[in-house]
Formats: sequence, structure tokens, C-alpha cells
Amino acid sequence: MSSRKKLEEIHRYCAAYLAAEDRTQMEIAETLKISQAAVSRLIKQAKVEGVLSVKFASDKLPAGVMDEVLWTCTGEEYNRTLREFTKHLDDAPRMRVFSSGDPQVGPRRMIETFADNAAPYIRELLLSCGKLGVTWGGVLRAVLNSLQKGGASSRWSDRQVDVVPLAGDPQSEDPADTGSSVIANELSQRINGSLPEVHYSLGMVPAIIPEDFSSEKELAVIRRLIGKVRSYEQIWGRNEEGHKAKSGIVDGLDGIFTSVGTARRPLGRGRDSQLLEPGGIIRELPKLAYGDIGVVIPRDNLGSDQERRLEQEVISRWTGLTIQDLKACFQRALKGGLRSPGVVVICFGEDRADFVFDLLRSQAARPGVINRLVVDQTFAKRLLKRINGPTNASNSAKRPASSQVARAASIDRGRG
Repeated sequence: MSSRKKLEEIHRYCAAYLAAEDRTQMEIAETLKISQAAVSRLIKQAKVEGVLSVKFASDKLPAGVMDEVLWTCTGEEYNRTLREFTKHLDDAPRMRVFSSGDPQVGPRRMIETFADNAAPYIRELLLSCGKLGVTWGGVLRAVLNSLQKGGASSRWSDRQVDVVPLAGDPQSEDPADTGSSVIANELSQRINGSLPEVHYSLGMVPAIIPEDFSSEKELAVIRRLIGKVRSYEQIWGRNEEGHKAKSGIVDGLDGIFTSVGTARRPLGRGRDSQLLEPGGIIRELPKLAYGDIGVVIPRDNLGSDQERRLEQEVISRWTGLTIQDLKACFQRALKGGLRSPGVVVICFGEDRADFVFDLLRSQAARPGVINRLVVDQTFAKRLLKRINGPTNASNSAKRPASSQVARAASIDRGRG
């Protein structure tokens, strides 16, 4: 096939894919840098070919073409720059950018718009899993709400998909429906048509063992109690001392769907969050960690005392996902040619871009922890700016987030 015919084919599939996301012909023309008349012609051809009907039929594409379609639709500039920036990792995250709309409408509506636009793509990723895990947060909740639109529930697939929570409950006043167990079970119902007989809940498990349980005896009793939660044992394979004793569901996940928290709001810290006691390690945590991706990411070049304090007062008390779990899922997806989604990070807002920038160049993240980034345009533009601007990299910690994104962080309860 000539290069011209190849480009024509890719543009035809891209036009169909974007049309299935309800993009206007003008928007598609702008994305592909072609005329609106060409877009109209390509869409007609795609319908004749059977690639575009009610939804985009990715299974009708030639092998290996879908990744190229996604790459082109996302915006080559973002992914090319990201790939160059992450040459030190085993593989660059594949980034999809979805609009969150006009900032003038306000942060709550922006999150809803982003979730609505991203939901069809996220649905594709979910259905490529046999087993998947979810963390918690406001943006994941918003995506789930978008996935649930459309009336009565019906099975998405003939194959059952097992959905497991990957975090215990926060001891906070955050909305109950943003918890990992609630999101996991509602998502399982949506995918499978009803809640399977065998399902999982970490509702009795605290996300982190509070600081005021400090003696070895107290910690041992709490860990023993947590170890008696059947879902906890099944998901993690940990014994009553909290140590890995056997394989768990987490060791075979096809996908981990998570959001991120920034260093300014680690582990969802905010006015309503009580994951960590006020006045304790919470005051020092921004100096010790870049933020969290369902698990805290330590800063590079910590002193031995700082490492010990972070490990003893935060990481060892965290009852859910570990950085090793993320890396293992990342590698499974990579070795499988990304037929499964791997670690999917869903982000809204430019302050999250600062954390992901730090994460991707950190020692803790090597050789890789993110397979796919699903983000809005404010995140994408900020990440590109951080990558391209060395001055921004040194000054970012001093620069406050925009008022819109800062307000969004409060709506989202600190976990996006």
C-alpha cells in the first residue's frame, strides 16, 4: 500500500472513530488537519465499509491499526513529546485527551463533560479486561456516572468481568459513593448486568491504619482484624500479619483504573479528609512524597530518616495497592502487547499534570507504572508545558494551580 493510500485509510478510521464520539465534522477536520468536505467523504466511506454504524466497530480494523488511529486522534504532538520524555522507562504511557469544555461553565460541569467524553473509550478498556481493579475518588465516580447513563442496565458483554476494589474506606466525611468498594460493585453491576454472586468489598478495611494506633500490639490487633475480611485475603493474598502469603486476585489483574492525588493534597487530604491525623505526618508528607496514584510515591533523594518515617508512618500502614502491584500490572500489559489496558490513570486538571510529570521522571516509577493516561485538555497542555520548559520544572512547586482547577480539587474531595 502506498503511503498516500495508507494515510487515507488511517484518516478514514480516525474520522469514523471521532464521529462515534459525537464530534462535529468541523472538530474532526481540525483534529486531522483536513477539509470538512474530506471528513464528510471519509465518514460516508466508513459507513459503507461497516466500520461506523451506531458505534465505532474497532474489531473490523486490520490488525495493529487501532493503536495508530488512537495515536492520530489523540494528537500526535502530545504522544510524541511524551514518548521522548519517557525514554528512560520501558514504555511511554499512551495518552488520550478528551475535552472538559469551557472553563467558564465551572469546575463541576467541566468534570462531568470530561467524564462524558471519556466514557466510551474507558468502556472499551474495561471490556478488554477479564479481571480489573479500581481505586477511589471523585473523577472515577464521575466516569462511573457517565457509564451508567442510558437507562436500565443490560450486560455489556457475554463474558463476566470480575471487578475488585483496591483501597479500603477513608476515615473521612468524603461522599460515600466515591469509595473503592462502592465504585467496584456499581461498575460490576453495570458491566455484568447484575451484581455477580461472588463480589468483593473492603468496606470494613480502613484505607490506612491511623497514626494514633502506635504500639506494636495495637497494630498487630488491627492487622489481624483486617486479615479476617475475606475479600481482603482474596484480593491481596495477605495473612493476618499483613504479609504476602499467597497469590491474590491483584496478581492477575488485566487493568488497574486509578486517579491521582497531588503533593498538596496527599491521599485525599482536604478539609473533610481524616486519612492522616492533623498535626502529624500530614504536615511533612508534601516534602516526602510527590503525591499518590492509589499509593504514595516517595520523592527521590530522601535521607535515611525521611525514608524510615515515610515507610513506618504511611506506606506500611496503607492497606491497599502497592507500587509493586502497579509495576507488575504495567509489565503484564506490556508483555501482552497492550491487548489488556494495564495501569490506566484518569486525570482532570493541570495540578495533576505536575504530579504526573514528577512521577514519570522519579526513581520510584522505574521501569514504568502507567500504560495509559486518560486526561482533559488542561492536564495535557500543562504536561506538555512542563516537559518542554525547564524553567517551569524548577518553579512548579511554587506556582499555585489556577482558580478553576483549585476549586475543582475541592469539589473532587482531593482525589481526582
